[in-house]
Amino acid sequence: MKLKFKVQDYQTNAVEAVTDCFAGQPKSTGISYRIDPGRGKQMSAFDGDGFRNADIALPPETLLDNINTVQKRQNLPVSSTLTDFSDQGEFGVFLEDDFVDGIEAEARKHGYL
Repeated sequence: MKLKFKVQDYQTNAVEAVTDCFAGQPKSTGISYRIDPGRGKQMSAFDGDGFRNADIALPPETLLDNINTVQKRQNLPVSSTLTDFSDQGEFGVFLEDDFVDGIEAEARKHGYL
């Protein structure tokens, strides 16, 4: 059986919007690995290595500018910071206040999500 996939414009636009947020991110020069060590003995078994993405090398200001560009292009509200959750958009109906509070706490702790 041969599978055929149809290129959907909305899917292509979504992928482009996400990748445009990271415009200027240097290409990775190799493969890195990291496994979530969890809380048990797994860490010693895997020594902290596993699959992972490269760290974000863009300064926060550039990342925010890129995100704002995508937001403007899509006629979306423009974020003032990387941790601006004042407009929850379409997800608002699914997010309880304590969940949003948790997301905001993580963003404050790490500086990003």
